[in-house]
This record gives sequence, C-alpha cells and structure tokens, in this order.
Amino acid sequence: MRRRLARAIGLVVGATLLPLVVHVGSMPAAYAVPQAVGQPSPVALLPGDVADLAVSLIDTDGSWSLDVALSGPFTPEQVEAAPACETLTPLFSERRTGFGDAELSLTAPPGLSATGYYLWDVWLRDGVGGTVSRDCTAATQVLAPVTLTTQASARRVGPWDFFHDTIWVTGTEGRSFTLNWALLGPLDPVDGLCDGLDWSAAGTHESGSLSVVGDGEYRTPAIQEAIPALPRTATEGEPDTTVVRCYTFVVTGDGDGVLVVPTEPGDPAQTVSIVTSLVTSGPPPTRPVIRTEVSDRTVHKGARVYDNISLTHMPWDQTLTLKWRLLGPVRPRQGDCRKVRWGGAPVVARGIYKVSGDLVLATPLVKLKKTGCYTYAEVIPATDWSPRVVHRPGKVSQTVRVFPRHRVVIDTGPDGWL
Repeated sequence: MRRRLARAIGLVVGATLLPLVVHVGSMPAAYAVPQAVGQPSPVALLPGDVADLAVSLIDTDGSWSLDVALSGPFTPEQVEAAPACETLTPLFSERRTGFGDAELSLTAPPGLSATGYYLWDVWLRDGVGGTVSRDCTAATQVLAPVTLTTQASARRVGPWDFFHDTIWVTGTEGRSFTLNWALLGPLDPVDGLCDGLDWSAAGTHESGSLSVVGDGEYRTPAIQEAIPALPRTATEGEPDTTVVRCYTFVVTGDGDGVLVVPTEPGDPAQTVSIVTSLVTSGPPPTRPVIRTEVSDRTVHKGARVYDNISLTHMPWDQTLTLKWRLLGPVRPRQGDCRKVRWGGAPVVARGIYKVSGDLVLATPLVKLKKTGCYTYAEVIPATDWSPRVVHRPGKVSQTVRVFPRHRVVIDTGPDGWL
C-alpha cells in the first residue's frame, strides 16, 4: 500500500514528485497533446505552513478554465482508497480561465493545522465548459513537527577540556530518522561575550550525525578542543591576557516522513566559549594528565603484558620525561589485588620516554614469571614549565593478577585408549 501511495502522491520528504499530467481532449496525431502539469510545493509541511500548487498549461491552443480545490485531512488508508473527486469537500477552491499556454500558481489560505494528507482536485475544462480531465491524487502532507531542545555541557571551558551537546527530541511518534549536528566557529567575542554574534558566515569546526529512534535524549560525542598556546608577543612584565573563542552547536534532522524544526545557531544554551591565556613570558603553564590501561588484567603465569599510556594537556612546545615501572609480584590480600600495599614492592621492569605534545604510547612487553599481583606506575618529573605528575601504583586499570598454569590431566581408563 505504501509503495502505491508514494507513487501516486509523492509523500516522502525530499523525494522527486512526479508531476500531475492532465491531457486536454483528443487531438490528431500530428498535433502536440495539450497538458496541464501540476505539482504541490512543498509535498510535506508543518501545521500552519502555506500549501501551494504550481500548474503549467502546455500546448493548450485554445481557451480553457481550470478549477483547483484542496480537501482534507485524510488518513493514508483513505488516500489509498482513491476517493471520487466529486465526493470531496473542499476547504479551498479557485477558478482560473485563459487562452493558450500559461504558468499558474495557486495558494491555499493558511490554516492547515490538522495533520494528515490533503488532496488537490484539478479540474480542467475546455472553452465551452466540457470536462477534459479531472484528477485528485496529487497531495500535500501536513506533519506534526519534531522539536529539538539542546543544552551544551558547559558554557565556558578551557583549552583541552571536553564538552558536548545534549539533544532532547520530542514529537517523533516513534519514527526513526537522522540528526545532523555541527559545531560552528570559532568567532571572536564582542566585549568578551559570545552572545548575539552573527553566525551566518561561521565555518563548521566539527560535525557528525546521530541515529534517532523515537523521543528521547541524545548526545553528541565529547569534543576536546585542542587549542595550542597562543603567540607570546607582549613584553616581559606585562600582565597575562585572556583570549576567548566562541563556538555554537546547530542541529537539524533528516528522514522520510519527518519534519524537524532545526535549532538556531547562537542560542545561549548551545554556545560555548573556550578561554585560554596569552602568557607574556616563558612557556605556557600546564599540568599533564596521565591515563593508563594494562593490556590484560588477569593472565596465567608466563604471559606477557604491556601498559597503554595516554598523555593529555601536554605543553605543545616542550619535551618532558616520562618514567614508568612495573612492580610485583605481591601476594593478594584476601584474594584481591585492590587491597595490596605497594610500598617496597620489587621492580620487574622500568623505562624512560622523552615526550612532547599529547600522545598515546605502549610500554614494551614484559613476561610475568611468577604468580601474584603486578601494577604499573608512572611519573613525569617537574620542570620550569610543568609540575611533577605522579600516576600512583595500584589503580585497577593498570593492575594485573597472575594465576598459576593449570595442568590438564586426561584419564584414559585402566586399559589406556580404547
């Protein structure tokens, strides 16, 4: 039924609507066949929007009259049943007359507030009032709007901080479609504020899409704005300067039979200002962040493990030293490595890296020859532009429990293999 309906009235938003063609009379084969070609615009709209019908009269070498009416709303089942045109009750009608070819535009009065399908009745007559053709299958669909409410996770963040946009979707009536989001910017603030800016020429900084299934709460991926240290053009002794960059989220929707009311860029609820400092002397101060994840948290004796180390908030123009150690084995306490005290634990392996900027690295593989608990620990020594950062041993994400190997015994019976 849906295929037949879509073919007849082109009710899919964004689809190409086949024009309505009404043939005028029977003409000899040597002559062009007069046509009345009508197309609704748009084929789907929101309650209160204006419904239009464009009609082209082609090869009409003679006088004509055209009656156009709009009736509805109808359900999909009623449209599929193809009601007789003379049984329709028009909400709007208009008559046009003329001679020869013409381009006509007819507009229904505002007020199509009820959702459903509205049928256009196109009735073409010749110059003496005889019916040439009548068709009422072209349709416009009025859809309930899908509304979006958004909220940025923070109005003001620093460089390297994470932020995202939360989107609340309502009015879907269980339908599925795609949300398209974009982060526009950066723009310079006005008087230090990001409110009231003109976003019409702003570039797209990041973008993506989310699959929506019914009403609910949806979230963009976390965005980490990697703003490098700004050029230091001021002279030593001058105060530091705060620099603000402005970004805003904008969200639209796209799907069959769905009309989504897009959000407006610059809405304070979805506008983010990213603040960084212009340091007038020396490198920019920063505090690196160490995150780790061991390759396996439980292994058997003789297995090899390594540690994945993620470094963020690193100074962009300086080299730091990263020292790592693997401690163990230590006997579990009450059968658990989380209760172990690591003071004085032996060092199984150690290493040093010279690092610059944010990065992810892996330590070399280490073979664990004894059972028990092992853990990694890292430290970045202090420098003139970075404090000492310690990633202490014993964190669950970097601790390994080593179990003994199990001997496999195969009982072949008293007489061996059968």
